[in-house]
Amino acid sequence: MSRIKLTVPTIEYKDKALKFKKEFLDNNENVINGSELLDKTESYEEWLLSVTNNADIKTVSPEWVLTDTFFAVDDNDEIVGIIDLRHELNEFLQDFGKPCIAGRPRTKAKVEAPMKILDEIRAYNGKLDYDGLNKLVTRINNRVNTHVVKDTGIIPIMYFNKEKASLSHLPVKNIRKPYQITTKPLNVNPSSMINYGGNQYSVPTEYIGKSLTAQAYDGYIHLYYNTTLVTVHRITEQKLNYHEKDYIEIARKSHSFKEEDIESRAKENLALLGGISGHEHNISAT
Repeated sequence: MSRIKLTVPTIEYKDKALKFKKEFLDNNENVINGSELLDKTESYEEWLLSVTNNADIKTVSPEWVLTDTFFAVDDNDEIVGIIDLRHELNEFLQDFGKPCIAGRPRTKAKVEAPMKILDEIRAYNGKLDYDGLNKLVTRINNRVNTHVVKDTGIIPIMYFNKEKASLSHLPVKNIRKPYQITTKPLNVNPSSMINYGGNQYSVPTEYIGKSLTAQAYDGYIHLYYNTTLVTVHRITEQKLNYHEKDYIEIARKSHSFKEEDIESRAKENLALLGGISGHEHNISAT
């Protein structure tokens, strides 16, 4: 049996680390959980500097926690996994963190079945709204989980029922709630604005009269039409909130200014709107 040992990442492991990363990508796995963002980092040198800094209390990133990162290597000195030892936990890790090891695809379950499911969902691309997509995924989940898996002879839902007693419970609702992203339908009014929290936010005029879906998190409101991201606004206490391009479109559609004056007048009015937050304003000429 092959023995596994832990070793600190160094520049000498660059080629093997990139090979490890490539194996995930070749298997259509674009996220390497537990890899300290190896999947998101452009160069190995940048990743190595990050994990080295985050292992020292003097240089650890304020967005991170003190962490020792190790490569798990086999008898042939090939990387088979990445392991993180966190010396402390921030609020998020305390609430949701679980032990996580990045294991290469050839040492764990294959991905053919999940990819078939993704291909089935992709066939409906652009044809479903958010609610329709949720119903499709639920229908596929129910079908897949109640049929015998050819390679194992097991019905997934029965296996789940057998082992769920060993699973950890989710944190209580009042801890989960701040991390949950809720959606809310909003109608675009004739002024090409949506109302959120008592304030109005602009959208492109092509969406006038349509219903958008809003998601608010991290201080921003994200507006979607079906699955298409329409626009993003910073949430403010200001009554009217415009993107310059939207404002110009709205002014052009309402014939508020002469065509040759639209852009300059739009900039002037937007400057005023930003300076007297809390007052109602029309986009007509002042």
